[in-house]
Amino acid sequence: IEVDVVTMDIHMPKLNGFDATRRIMETKPLPIIIVSNTWEQSNVEKTFRSVEAGAVAFVGKPAGPGLLHSEEEAADLLRMIKAMAGVQVVKRMHKTEPKNEPLHNGLAKRVSVVVIGASTGGPNVIKDILEALPHFNVPILIVLHISCGFAEGLAHWLNESTALEVKLAEQGEQLRANCCYIAPENYHMKINDQHRIVLSSEAPRNYIRPAVSCLFSSVGKVYKNSLAAVLLTGMGVDGAAELKALRDAGALTIIQDE
Repeated sequence: IEVDVVTMDIHMPKLNGFDATRRIMETKPLPIIIVSNTWEQSNVEKTFRSVEAGAVAFVGKPAGPGLLHSEEEAADLLRMIKAMAGVQVVKRMHKTEPKNEPLHNGLAKRVSVVVIGASTGGPNVIKDILEALPHFNVPILIVLHISCGFAEGLAHWLNESTALEVKLAEQGEQLRANCCYIAPENYHMKINDQHRIVLSSEAPRNYIRPAVSCLFSSVGKVYKNSLAAVLLTGMGVDGAAELKALRDAGALTIIQDE
């Protein structure tokens, strides 16, 4: 039987979701979606371990029929399954240390802030980037399209793999060097003229909140061309037009190859 996509629970009778994901990705790679209860912290932690093993996405487990938000959550799961069915994946082997000269050696001298936008598949790529930054003398702001209930677990997981401080952004917080700020769930993240974080519950952009486009537009007004903007994995258009505007204004821009 040819399989297009796998939905993986965390708890199973003989093999847990992390070990099952790892074995599949080391032998016959397939797009794997972790379906997890977000109300249990241990499940969230195991979800990110499974992502590290090669899972392409994760969603909260839908509530039972007739319960609050059950239809909406079930529809989100179906959309994720359809989207991930066509994703190309490769075997996950043990990582080796990169041999190239780290980018951060010169980057921090050129910019005052780094902003990163990512969507499906983004957590692992962001983890790889932060792991390569033992110290980085500018703040990093991240907007990631993520299912509700996972943002705090994401910050905790990333904190374990980098010397930088990783935290959920707070309203009015002053930006600090060597700190990585993640947009909290359901809030746009912006920067004001005093280089403080502004969290906004204004309408979604590109049907998404938090939106990468809001962050990119905001930092462009404050930092002009003294910034680096990075657009990583995902689908859709969120952040693309704003990234081009930043590039046209002279900012350093980086995109991940498809």
